[in-house]
Amino acid sequence: REVMAALEQQTASAEVMRVIGMSPGDIASTLPAIASAARRLCEADYAAIGFLESGTWQLWNDVSGLTTRDDGAQWAASVPGAAYLENRPIRVHGAIDDWEADYPSSARWNRSQGREAADLVAVPLPGRGGPIGFVVLYRDYDRPFDDRQTAILQSFADQAVIAIDNARLFNALEQSNRDVSAALEQQTAVASVLQT
Repeated sequence: REVMAALEQQTASAEVMRVIGMSPGDIASTLPAIASAARRLCEADYAAIGFLESGTWQLWNDVSGLTTRDDGAQWAASVPGAAYLENRPIRVHGAIDDWEADYPSSARWNRSQGREAADLVAVPLPGRGGPIGFVVLYRDYDRPFDDRQTAILQSFADQAVIAIDNARLFNALEQSNRDVSAALEQQTAVASVLQT
């Protein structure tokens, strides 16, 4: 079972890296693929990847794609927000009443999904100067996420950071190329006028 689980994890990681390699500037393809692989391998009902972009939270999942939010106070009161702010994995398990006081925003969201009990795990997305976001998994109350699943989720968080960094670099390079092309066109036009 352990060998099969390790093989499944390696296969999922290879698939994700292939998607990242094929779509270097397209997080609309890569982040949902990473969320889907994490959800599948960790036997979760829901997976999402969130990160800050220009002061707004971008939340990606494999079902609805992108959702943007700018309610930072709400994130601070949630399991993924706490993982981001405290820069550590956070797991909660069991009846929502037992952990609602610590994470009221996550409790509210789970109740809106019809749950009275749930299992959650969130890990930060590592960045150079601190976390840049989080990956979170939810499932109906069944059994807590274990250390192995938390480690798997952290490996997907590392891949998400690669995808986000690649997209930022790719988009910056494209903008730089556009700027250089515009400057070249302007110089060509000026040279033509001067020659005339």
